[in-house]
Amino acid sequence: MTTRVSTSLDRLDAMLGGGLLPGTLTVVYGATGIGKTHLGLGFAHRGVRADGAPGLLFDMNARGDSQQHHQYADRLYDWPLGHWTHTVTPMADPLPPDDQMRAFYCGAYRWIGRLRD
Repeated sequence: MTTRVSTSLDRLDAMLGGGLLPGTLTVVYGATGIGKTHLGLGFAHRGVRADGAPGLLFDMNARGDSQQHHQYADRLYDWPLGHWTHTVTPMADPLPPDDQMRAFYCGAYRWIGRLRD
């Protein structure tokens, strides 16, 4: 049996059979304001205690919601999220520079434009 990692939410851990599976990708989705970001930031930040470094947030939100994850992380955990911008071009060193190794946030879809008319 694989040891699971607790989300620190007993009821959620019970629904997941004991927690999250280490080394796997977990997708959390749902309505605005239910705590997805809070859960993700809390879980990723617990990596500091467990592994000496926080996890990575990969944001697949394309609707341009008003939540600024980096400001939220800073307010909750004094955790400065940097945007991951490293790309590997042909004949380039595939390893990212040091500043990118400290970038813990990937916004897959950058929101450009107006939120409302």
